[in-house]
Amino acid sequence: MTSRDSTTIGRRTLWLCTAAALLEGFDNQTMGVAAPRLIAEFHLSAAQSGAAYRSMSTVELIDASPIPILITYAELDLLQMQVQAGELFARLVTQHGFAPQLKVIAGHNHLTQTYAVNTGDEALSGRILDFVRGPDTG
Repeated sequence: MTSRDSTTIGRRTLWLCTAAALLEGFDNQTMGVAAPRLIAEFHLSAAQSGAAYRSMSTVELIDASPIPILITYAELDLLQMQVQAGELFARLVTQHGFAPQLKVIAGHNHLTQTYAVNTGDEALSGRILDFVRGPDTG
């Protein structure tokens, strides 16, 4: 691989990470922090609070033709994070016609997997590079 190939792959990876961060949405993050307090303050029922959390889902905001998507979660993440990755995968497939790749990052949690990028540990970066290089290479 030439340095030019590495630069191109690096730029694509940066673009994909930026796009993922933008898709997450600041408003959804804010609601995630505020929702528990609002539910308690307004004495909302389980059905009402469920509607609040469903409205935070970025999956509901998808309005695009299926594109290649890589979903990862870390082996040592909290169970709820792993469940959310599985739910995202299932909803993208069943409700939007996507065919995302779902990968487990072994031996890491949601912080350590990103700390390992640009080190000898390619648990996450290797998966991302395989995804950027082309379908079904990882």
